Amino acid sequence: MIIIHHSFVHGVFNAYESIGMINQSAIDLKIVRFINPFCYCAVNVFVLISGYFGIRLKITNLTNLYIRCAVYGLLCYCVHLYLHGGSLGRWGIMHNCILAFTESRWFIISYLMLLLLSPILNKCIENINKQTFIWIIILLSVINIYFGWYRELVNPNGYNFMQFIFLYLIGRFIHLYNITISRWKSLIIYITCSVILGLLAVLLDCHSFSYKLFEEKYNNPILILEAIALLYFFLSFEFKSKFVNWIAKSVISVYLIHENKYIGRPVLINYFVTDWFEWGWERWLHLFITALFVLFGCLLIDKLLTVIFKPLSYLMNIIGNKVVCFINQNIRKIS
Repeated sequence: MIIIHHSFVHGVFNAYESIGMINQSAIDLKIVRFINPFCYCAVNVFVLISGYFGIRLKITNLTNLYIRCAVYGLLCYCVHLYLHGGSLGRWGIMHNCILAFTESRWFIISYLMLLLLSPILNKCIENINKQTFIWIIILLSVINIYFGWYRELVNPNGYNFMQFIFLYLIGRFIHLYNITISRWKSLIIYITCSVILGLLAVLLDCHSFSYKLFEEKYNNPILILEAIALLYFFLSFEFKSKFVNWIAKSVISVYLIHENKYIGRPVLINYFVTDWFEWGWERWLHLFITALFVLFGCLLIDKLLTVIFKPLSYLMNIIGNKVVCFINQNIRKIS
């Protein structure tokens, strides 16, 4: 879903922008604007899943995320230099490898902050009752939706860790108190919310205040409800698979590769800008096949690079554990 969403916003939109038609009423743009809300709710679903199962912060969580950011950041930059010329240099290594977290896109930074805050969030959740939990979610809804989405005073679009904390707590609440919705109700809610957002995107003027409210904002209340419904739809299935769990470990790498600013995104943009208007009616099939190719290609790359990740992760875990032990010893001395 996210790859298709990025194919829309970075691919199709850029194709029309390249010929000066981004604000025109081309049928392809209307189709994209209508379908897009069905897809980009997956960003919220990713965080809801984290909340549903809960995050147990370990050194391995941080090291695995950092290693993937660093390795892919450096590899993509090196490929970029090979294709376009230039030298790696100290700053290239520094920005794309050593400072991998700070150079990452907003999603990784926000998710890192959620990881770091998860012990505090979990401790708070353990020490409150259901009624208090409900009030916390209501208050966060007011902050993130009214003062954020509507007023744009804080968290104006959901591209930050405030939104992730909000969704994480919703996910935990659903799991802890076993709030259930039937499969068909959740599917109807998901489709209804998607259609509403899609129609609004098609019908409203792109420059109007009304459209600004319903554009791609992750704290949009309709989009949040849509993401919750999609989560419930999949929760209604009894499904277990070691293979899917094995694949899921590499999902974050798909994002890191295809959204990389040196290779992933430029290639995606250039591909659609160059070929979109050359394709006929089958252009939508091309788009879907491209998304599948990107997905499985990135998954394959990640699995092949496991030989690099494992020893690096082992080494960094040893260093990380020693640092944690050193900090704990000094905290005990102070206390």
